[in-house]
Amino acid sequence: LHEIKVAKGETLTDEFVANLKREGVSTVEELRASIKKEIETRKETSETDRIVGTAVKFACDNATVDIPQEMLDQEVKNMS
Repeated sequence: LHEIKVAKGETLTDEFVANLKREGVSTVEELRASIKKEIETRKETSETDRIVGTAVKFACDNATVDIPQEMLDQEVKNMS
């Protein structure tokens, strides 16, 4: 190993952000606001999915189904 090169990152400027061609975003401030909003939306969606999943699991774990005897008899007959 003769040397280690470290790439320098771009400086976050309005010009750099404008070149990203992200819809509705042309400044650093707008980019930060857009990213913050995306993170908040993902958190809300994730929490909603968690709540719905918990409710569905609870419903499935506590559900009972009454199958009429005639239906069972017919299924047994079909299997014969």
